[in-house]
Amino acid sequence: MSKSSGAVDSGYCPLPDRKLMMRYIDAIKEVWYQDNCHTYDRENLNAQIDCGCGDYDSTLPTAVDLRFQVKYYPWVQNEDVRTCIRRILPDSARNVFV
Repeated sequence: MSKSSGAVDSGYCPLPDRKLMMRYIDAIKEVWYQDNCHTYDRENLNAQIDCGCGDYDSTLPTAVDLRFQVKYYPWVQNEDVRTCIRRILPDSARNVFV
């Protein structure tokens, strides 16, 4: 705890850094460039398997994993927690590509 402000120091910023965000944006753009989905399905990475870029190369799995890292950023900073939530949350790459 900081003595001057009384705020708790978590040790890291709870928001993704610029480098991760730029990788995520680039990955999503790459998915969209190969997109044949209806407008309503463009944000649905599960639908992208069928009507979008598919899972033929690393484009979609990379985008799914980066979206997961951005969405759950505060929790994926710890390796044990990251491993656990990747097993149980339905939007992890492990569970999207079952």
